[in-house]
Amino acid sequence: MFRYLKNKSVFIQVVIFWLIVIILVALANYFVYKSVKLKYLDDTEEIAKHISEHIEDELTQNFRNLRNIAKEIDEEDLKDYSKIVSELNFRIETSRYRKIAIAYLDGKSYATNGEMYDVSQRDYFQRAKKGEEVISNVIYSLDDETQVNVYAVPVYDKFGKVVAVVWASLDTESFSKSLNVKSNDVDVYLMDNFGNLIAGNSAEDNFFEVVEIYDINKKSIENLKKDIDEKKGNYQYFEYKGKKVYMYYKEVMKRIHNESENWWILVRVNKDIVFEATRNITRPLNQISAILIFIFTICFAKIFNKYNQINKSLRDIAYTDSITKGHNEYYLENYLQKNGKKFKYRAFISLQIENISAITNVNGLKGVEYILLEIYNYLQEYLGEDVVIAHSHFGDFKFILEAEKREDVFQKLDGIYIEKIDRSIPIEYYIGIYFMKEEKESFKDLCTYVNLAKHNCNKDNICCVYNEKMHNQELEIIALKDDIKRGILNKEFKAWLQPKYDSKGEKVVGAEALVRWHKYGSIISPYIFIPICEEQGYIQDIDELVLIDVCKQLRKWIDQGKEVVPISVNLSRNYLDKEDAISRLIEIINEYKIEFKYIQFEVTESSLVGNEEKLKEILEKLSKKGFKILLDDFGVGYSSLKTMADLKFDILKIDKSFVDQIGTEKGNNIIKYTVQLCKQLEMGVVVEGVEQKEQFDFLAQLECEYYQGYYFGKPMPTKDFEKLL
Repeated sequence: MFRYLKNKSVFIQVVIFWLIVIILVALANYFVYKSVKLKYLDDTEEIAKHISEHIEDELTQNFRNLRNIAKEIDEEDLKDYSKIVSELNFRIETSRYRKIAIAYLDGKSYATNGEMYDVSQRDYFQRAKKGEEVISNVIYSLDDETQVNVYAVPVYDKFGKVVAVVWASLDTESFSKSLNVKSNDVDVYLMDNFGNLIAGNSAEDNFFEVVEIYDINKKSIENLKKDIDEKKGNYQYFEYKGKKVYMYYKEVMKRIHNESENWWILVRVNKDIVFEATRNITRPLNQISAILIFIFTICFAKIFNKYNQINKSLRDIAYTDSITKGHNEYYLENYLQKNGKKFKYRAFISLQIENISAITNVNGLKGVEYILLEIYNYLQEYLGEDVVIAHSHFGDFKFILEAEKREDVFQKLDGIYIEKIDRSIPIEYYIGIYFMKEEKESFKDLCTYVNLAKHNCNKDNICCVYNEKMHNQELEIIALKDDIKRGILNKEFKAWLQPKYDSKGEKVVGAEALVRWHKYGSIISPYIFIPICEEQGYIQDIDELVLIDVCKQLRKWIDQGKEVVPISVNLSRNYLDKEDAISRLIEIINEYKIEFKYIQFEVTESSLVGNEEKLKEILEKLSKKGFKILLDDFGVGYSSLKTMADLKFDILKIDKSFVDQIGTEKGNNIIKYTVQLCKQLEMGVVVEGVEQKEQFDFLAQLECEYYQGYYFGKPMPTKDFEKLL
């Protein structure tokens, strides 16, 4: 080539040209590498941000759950650890914990798996005992060699003194999976300030020690430690196990526990990945500089193509749900930020599988994941490809529907039929709806609105729309729960008595104890507080308060020489489920020296469903002790005649709903044949809800034994009932 050069000037021009070519090739290589590197680091930072938010939300919720448990434990509860463990067992059914335990100040812990542990030497116990809320690093379980992380919160008495510790363990493997990132391109770690790795895709004992072994350039690790001391997110370049890597780090866990021991998210990207992404593009530039422009054109085309592929790959990682392989909540949030509404009405919707725990128990974790995938595919097919559907949390699907009319949204939702998907157990679900008012409403606020709407759903109304009233009701319910707990402690729940009369309707032969709440100088109806008490587990305490009140009155009347009559006390399903139910009942009755013949127990049909064998055993034991057992609400429950055949009852109570039908041929026949059946089975009969003389006259012809209802007397305070004795 050089022989064609006629003079030095041309040679210089060629040299300059080739220098320019070399510089341009070098600059192109540098531009490609730097662009891809910066994109990787930017997307890595985005991944760390989403993971950090996810972990903070999850751990905050776990702390809130343990804190609520701790608040519900009082000094009386601590006297009987079995009672606390029973409540903890109810809590663990709706969580992912391995176990939950109550630890006394000597370190002895009683856990939901029935075991007792000594955690006195555990760091999390010592710190919680001092009043800290703690999450441990990776430790070994007291049961086996399983690696776990432990949450611990203190339990305070009414003077603000720590009297116990509630702790719960979670598999580290399960915790690592919650990072929700699966990729060959990145590794994710969770570590504390001292470099101890807590969770991740490939955890070592201590990150600092591993890096110091392999990294020749000690400056990077020094910069990392300095940033951690200053609580500053950043990225560093390391020599790590023979590989050149970029490591992005970000602080998490602010204000959740000891500030000097905050946790850090580490997201690692191998430099080889960045280099590999550009090498195939830059190689032609180095080999064929003669056709520079052509190669540059091809290379830049490949650069942008590769750039888009990398961007798509990382975006898919950040916005893809690991179970359904479809969109996740982060994608939906991003979609809402970038896309305005196209129609007049825009509805943000959450569809929650209500019985996801039962489905998981029947099908296992793998099975339920397959079912969730089927539900996702069904919703996508039914709603259409243009509707963005996200699997938000386990069994929670969120999506957006738009329409010109509100009615069109409801019509679309009415057509959803998920029940057909799984045949092993019926799928139950609730739908919360929020009609968006503004374009840029907070995504967290949207989630709060639909969750409140779902809380107002029930089996008769599975679809609810959020309104301000729901928000206010939620605040009222929270206040009512606190009032109920204080009411139980202050023994504000008293027994009122409704008299039972003999076959002639003339003489009082017994009474039923009904609970009334004496609050703020008035009587609060059971219809207000009983549903909440049953939901929160307070009904057990109320059952005992009523029994204690009844025993006190009987003792008083006996000491006064009055002729007392048997009083029946209602037993809830929650109380019958307790392991020590019978012993506790007898303990209360014996404390007041009441003969068993004066106490009867009423059990509703609905409380028998689900564990008939265990309840049959409890009722038989009560009967052998000399207590009479009454079957309440007969005919309106679930089992009726089967219940009478399988379980031993002394007295059957015919429900008011049948008494109201007296005067009709159908109603008369039902009452008549029920009374005849009871006589043949040698069971007593109490007819409740008698309110009219015509009803009593008809029942008297059937020779019913006992009557109860407003015709004879309403529920009344014990001082008024005393006048009837």
